[in-house]
Formats: sequence, C-alpha cells, structure tokens
Amino acid sequence: MKFNFPWRTYQARLLSELGQHLGDNRLHVVAPPGSGKTVLGLEIMRQLNQPCLILCPTLAIRQQWGERLTQDFLNGQQPDWLSYELEKPGTVTIATYQALHAAVKRGDEVWNTLKRLAAGTLIVDECHHLQKAWWQSLMKTYEQWSPTLIALTATPPYDVSGYEWQRYQELCGLIDAEISMPELIAEGNLCPHQDYIWFTLPAAEEQAPLKAFQEAIDDLLDHLKANYTFREHLKAHPWLIRPEVCLEGIYENPSYFSALMIVLEGIGGVAPATAIGIIGADDSLIPEMNLEWLEMFLNEAFYKDPYFEPLIEQPCMVSIYRRLRKAHAIERRRIYLEEPPHLERRIRQSSSKLHAIAAIARAEYGSMGSSLRLLVLTDYIRAEALPRAELEDSPELQKIGVAPIFEVLRRLFPVEVEIGVLTGSLLILPKLLLPALRQHMAQTGLADSGLLASALPHDPHYVRLQPQEHLRKQMTGLVTQLFNDGQLQVLVGTNALLGEGWDAPAANTLILASVVKSFVTSNQARGRVIRTDPRQPAKAANIWHLACMDPYHHAGGLDWKKLAQRFRAFAGPSFEAAPRIENGVGRFHLGELPITPAAVAQTNRRMLEQAGMRDRLRRAWGESIQRGVHMAEEITLPVIRTRRQKQVYEVYWAKNQAMVAPQLEELVEMGNIVMPMVAAGSVAMVISGLIPPQVLLLVGVLLLLLYSLFNLGRNGYIGRLRRLVRQFEAEQQLRVRWGRVGVAAGLSALAAGAIGGWVTGLTVLLLGSAATGLALSLLQGPKLSAAQRQLDEAGNGSLLIERTARGILLTLRQLEMLSSPYFKIQLRMVESAADQQGCYLEGVTLQEEQLFLELLEEALGPIDNPRYLIVRKHYDGETLLSVQHYAVPGLFGQRRAEAEAYRESLQRQMPEPLELLYTRTFEGRRVLLAARAKTLADPEVMRQAAWR
Repeated sequence: MKFNFPWRTYQARLLSELGQHLGDNRLHVVAPPGSGKTVLGLEIMRQLNQPCLILCPTLAIRQQWGERLTQDFLNGQQPDWLSYELEKPGTVTIATYQALHAAVKRGDEVWNTLKRLAAGTLIVDECHHLQKAWWQSLMKTYEQWSPTLIALTATPPYDVSGYEWQRYQELCGLIDAEISMPELIAEGNLCPHQDYIWFTLPAAEEQAPLKAFQEAIDDLLDHLKANYTFREHLKAHPWLIRPEVCLEGIYENPSYFSALMIVLEGIGGVAPATAIGIIGADDSLIPEMNLEWLEMFLNEAFYKDPYFEPLIEQPCMVSIYRRLRKAHAIERRRIYLEEPPHLERRIRQSSSKLHAIAAIARAEYGSMGSSLRLLVLTDYIRAEALPRAELEDSPELQKIGVAPIFEVLRRLFPVEVEIGVLTGSLLILPKLLLPALRQHMAQTGLADSGLLASALPHDPHYVRLQPQEHLRKQMTGLVTQLFNDGQLQVLVGTNALLGEGWDAPAANTLILASVVKSFVTSNQARGRVIRTDPRQPAKAANIWHLACMDPYHHAGGLDWKKLAQRFRAFAGPSFEAAPRIENGVGRFHLGELPITPAAVAQTNRRMLEQAGMRDRLRRAWGESIQRGVHMAEEITLPVIRTRRQKQVYEVYWAKNQAMVAPQLEELVEMGNIVMPMVAAGSVAMVISGLIPPQVLLLVGVLLLLLYSLFNLGRNGYIGRLRRLVRQFEAEQQLRVRWGRVGVAAGLSALAAGAIGGWVTGLTVLLLGSAATGLALSLLQGPKLSAAQRQLDEAGNGSLLIERTARGILLTLRQLEMLSSPYFKIQLRMVESAADQQGCYLEGVTLQEEQLFLELLEEALGPIDNPRYLIVRKHYDGETLLSVQHYAVPGLFGQRRAEAEAYRESLQRQMPEPLELLYTRTFEGRRVLLAARAKTLADPEVMRQAAWR
C-alpha cells in the first residue's frame, strides 16, 4: 500500500503526531465531511501493519472504504487479502456494525473465526452511529481482542445524554485530534458557508393551544399561592422542619431539598429556620421560583416522595392534579410545565415552516437565479399529501414532509424552476427531463424498459417514476447527475437517503426542514452542501435552519432551545464589520428574542440581507482565517453575577464605604484650597520677577509629566479614584462637586492672564493643575487607591478566572498530567462581551485543552457534589468578612494528596487563605449543602470556540 497523492497540510500534521496520540492505544479523530477521514484511516492502518477490521454504519460507506483502498493506495487493483464478509475474513475485513452485532449475538462459527483472526487494528467509522445493541457487541469485541482502536467521526454526539456520552467516550476515549472547518476552507477542501436561521411564529390555529396551556399554568400558579392547606403540608415536610434527622435523604437528592424551599417561598410561605440553618444562610439566597424548579418539585411530590403519598387523595392535592390534567401537562407519569411533548411536536411540525421554506426559496432564487442548486431535506415523505386530481386543495399541506414541501415549491415556481423529489419510495421529476434521464441510463448501460413514468394527476408537467427493483439503487445517482448538471435546480429528499454519504458538489443551498433536532443528523446533512465544486471555484453555500418560536414561552420554546444548542457545534463568520469565526448563535447578535411578529420579520430580513451577499461571505472567511491560526475553545463567565462574587464585593463595599466617602469629600475641598494657593504664588513670582514665565512653564510641564507617570492609566491613583467616585455616585452615597476645582483653576488662570499676559495665564493653569494633582495624589491617593484595589479584586470576575486557571495548570504540571512542554503553554484572557470574561489555552494538545476546560468548568460553575471543597476566607485584619466555597474538580478530588496539591497551587494565585474541606463527613455534608445552596442561582459556565 502507498498513498498515490500528496497529503493535505492538516492530514500530514495528524500523521506526524500519530505516536503521541496512540499512547493509550487509541486514536479518536473528529473531522468534517470531505476532510479525507477514510484515507487517513487507511494510512494509519498501513503504518500499524496489523490485521485490521473496519466497521461502518451502512453498506454504502463500506463500499466507499473498499474503493478508497483500491483506487488511492493500490492503483485500482483488487487485493485477495481484502474481504467484505465476516464469514470469510481477510487480512483486512470491511463490514457493518449490524453484521458484527449479528455474529456476536449468534455466537456461531463466524464469531469464533473473528476471535482467531484477532485483528490488531480496529477502525470504527462514523462511530456516532453506535446504537445500544451495536455498542454492546462492539465493546465485547474490543475487550476480547484489545486492539489498537481508531475512531473516526464527523459528528461526535455532543447533544446526547450524559450516560450516552460517557458510553461513547468509554470506547473511543477523549478526542485526540480535530480538523477544524477553517483549516479545510483555507486548504480549499470545503467551500465558505454560513448557517442562517429563519424564525417563524405558529399559525393562529396552532397558537390557540399554546396560549391555553400558558393560561392554565398561570391558573395553576395562582391556585398554588391560594392553596393554604397545601402550603401548610409543604411547610411541614420533615426535610424542612427536621432536616438534621433526614440528612441522608437530603444528601442523596439535594436538588429536591432546594426545590422544597424555593417552591414554599414562591407560593407565599416562609422556609423554616431549621431548613435555612442547614444551608448556613438566610432566605435571601433562595432563588426565585420558576417553572423549572416547580416542575422538579411536582414530579417528586406526585410520583416519588413518600411524604406526599398519603396526601395524594386529599382535596388540596387533587385540585392541583386536576389542573395539571386539564392543562394536558402530564404525559406518561411525568409533569411538564414549560412545553409538554404534544405541544413541542406541534411547534416542531408547524405549518409556518412550509411558508418559511417558500420564502427562503423565493429569496435564494432571486439572488442566485439559474445558478441556484437548492436541496431541501426533511424526515417524512407524506406521499398522501399529493393531490389526486387537478385543482384539489390538499389539507395535508399543514404537515412538514417531502410531498407537502414539493407542493409548496411547485405552486411557488410553476414554470421557471425545475423541481425534483428523490426518496426511497417517492421519485418525481419534471416531464421535460425524461429524455435526459433516459440518455444517462443508456450511457450507463441501463435499459429504460424497467422505468414506469406516469404524469401527476394535478400537474401534467411532472411525472412520478416507479423503477423496477433492479433500477432502484441506480436512480439516486441518475437524479443526482441531473441536479449536478443544472437541469434540476431544486431537489427535495429525506435525511435517510440524502443526509449522509450522498455526494452532489453542485448543491449550494440547503434548507434543513428536519423535525429531529439532532446535532449528528444536522451536521451530516450540512456536509452535503459545503463540499467544493470544480465547476464552481467561487462556490459559497447557505444553510438554512428553521425555528418556530413559542410566543407564550419565556425563552421562545424548546424548538428554539434545541436549535441554539445545536449551533454550538456549527462555526461561521460573525455578523460584524470585522467578523471572526466562532460557534453558537451569539455570532448573529440577535439582541431581542424574536417572539413578536415585528421582531421575527426584522430578524428574517437581516438574515436574508446577509444571505444575499455570498461574495462578502467568501471575503469574511478569508479575512477571518488570516487573523488566526487555530480553533480555540474558551470558558466564559459573567464578570460579577455569581452570588459568590456579589457577596465578596458587597462585603468590601460596606467595609470601605464609611471611610472612603468622607475622604473623597475632603479631597475635593483640599483641591479648592491648593489650586488658588498655587495660582497666587505663581502670579506673585512672575510679577515680582523672581522667576520668568518661561521657567515656570517648564516647571509646570515637568510636574505634569511626573503626575502622568504616577497617575495615568486605569490602575494609577487617579484612574482608581475616578472609578471609586463613579461607584459612590451610582450608589448615591456621595455627591462630588468637582466643578469647584475647575472653577478655581479657571479663575486663577484668568486672573494671572489679566495681570501678566496669556503666557502667564497658561503657565499658572498648567502648573496649578499639575501641582494640585500631585498634592492630592500623594496626600490621599494611597488610601483611596488601596480601597479601590480591594473593590477591583473582589468584583473582578476575570481575575478569578485567571487565578483559578493558573492554579489548575500548575496542578496538572505537578501531577505530570501534561505532555506538552510547560514553557510553551500560554493562558489567554479574552473579553467575549461587555460583561463576559473568558480564557483559553495555547500550546497544548486537543486532549489537554479539553481536560483543562472541563476542570475549569467544574471549579467555577455551580457546586454539585464534589468530594472536596476549597474554602476561601476574606479577612480585614483578624476580622472574618466573608467565606466562599468552590468545588475541587473531580480529577483532583479522588485522593486527598491530589486535592491538597490543587489547594496549594491555587493558594499561590490567591491573596486570601484557602482551606481544603472533605465533604464526605457529617460536618462536610452540612457545609456542602450550604455551599450548593449559595450557587443555585449562579449562571452556568459557558464554552465557546473561536478561530484565534
């Protein structure tokens, strides 16, 4: 074997790093479609030089592996050591996951043959496809052989449950290498592209149940607040009145303990002092009740909590249950208060999305004209939606599907655009393309006698094709050729057939009309249009996602929420004058959430405006790529929003308040005295002739320079004083009349100018200002600057992030968990937004970057259930002002020695003393509950990737 072509830059880099990635005998590579994962896998197999089993999700992908092997490595020669059958394995065997599962399940001779083969290399392609049963068979195979594992995927299942992700990583390991989208575009292997969102609102008839549900939930909230008996039962819950007796149960379900207090306070009750005492706080730390907390409480109370079980039949509980049933908020013994599944499905499949598809198609055709190659992918065919007679108005057009989408587009473009349908069971083409189709069939040696074509009853310009069984597989390629050649401009199909593995490089626009909000499915579908096309060197692709907003949901509804989550894995240029490549919906700068007709229309107009500028999109990618070298994932945290940060800041603010305000007023009064004195002395010396004005002017300039050296900048005395004054004025603690100093300076300069001329006046102003500034800085600056420094440190979220990050890095180094040279590692701080600070690492491997981010997220995020806590104490002399708790990341919390190493590393960064607390003792549990309660309302730590 020998690869017959030059390696791309990123491929060569990955192959050169192969040794360090295979340290754990596994390689996990993530790369977008079109990046050459297959040839990378084959080259790695060649270098490992052992019998190999390659597993694929489909027969089509299995065939692709064989073609790449023979064409790219063996000059087109089919080797006798290659097998596609597990029953007759060769040195290299290519099979499907399903075939392996069947063999393992049967446990017959096939499995015994495989065990005797004992492949030294196991390649799992598109490993995100691993279903539960397949995964069990694959794990059994892996454990029996212990081979070198090569896991390749374009789409890690980032959006699955925690258990599924853990299962995925159990086999594949951490991601070793990721080929980023900017690298592929810079190499010319993928085209510039952008993901856009088209927002819709449900149709009037679809909004009615949404409004009714929200009104029912509002009624439920009012009823809970008025339900005195229920409130008394809740207040008497043993976890609240005798928590010290129920600590074991509370420790096992601390979220429910929090929910009990939050709901009790939210419906007008007061949490008992015994419960508040357990968390070591006051009721001001209890977050406001929202639907998420109430939903958690109701599910526990009605279906799990033994305390409420004997109360279920009582009127106070029955009335609540009836309201939940009336609102249709219960499905399969689960209560939903935000958006029940039946309403979520209604929004996902809203007919408004059909109109959105038509609007996008109209706009894209207006922009691209005959160059448009639009692909629309959805989940269901719904062939019954096709009218059965001319002029029939089918009611089924209210549902998303291939046939309804075709109908909407057919009516939108009755003449100018040729539309096709390609699915496994439904095939529609314009009648005028039948000769071209038959010509392609003849060129490939296929007889057209097995192809039955019948005109659509409601539109004779289109025909429905029904190929015989032996032609079905070839039809996909034939219709694709018509699309690539431009004879078809719009193609509507299913994700199942065209969403993965289908290759049509001419496609330049994609509308994802899927109701399955899966990252894996979406990313595979996106891969259909971002491939380069030799016939369109300047190709740029637009990808449209549809979001139907729930106007009665506080956050827009679950359709939007899931789409926003999905966008965390899609990168593109931001909507800015100097765009940067980043992931997430933040790059669109949406501002107001579009849940009103006006906001929806405005946002969609903005999206269309951007989508129509494909030349600008190409330039945005090129300019952004030049400004960076790699995709860096960063952690971001609100600057001063967490309760812990606020508490520290408020403590220092109260401490300095009494001292600082009088000193600031004294400072201003001092300026009123010093300025006239300096001015009068200067005038006197000039008039008496003791000092020439020029000399005085030079002295003034020198004093001003000296003043500047000591005071200019954010962290100079004056910089800190200005911030301190602004803070006191904002709190209405101080009304500083700085104008008095200005008036004194102005009058002194005017007097000097009247007596000795303009040079003398300018000299007095300059000298007086500089001398006054120096005097005030030296007399009062140090004290006030120290006060402001304390406030800066207490409220500086960026400083907390940086110090914690450095403590984690130092611990990783001490515990020898970093393979990258420590002197090459750089911690970069960034300001992601006006109130967001973040950081990322340079000079580390992808695995080390991921590890660092996970540790930092644990350390700074809301506290869950760590084995150890860091206790950070703030003192004023010997007086304890405040205590905060932070989690010791799980990796450092397995043994006390490692936890202590982390504390010591963190202590080097922090000015306050830090202590280590073990939470698995009785007292430790109490502190953990208190610490957890204080972080309940903290915002989640966010992760974002950007090209830097």
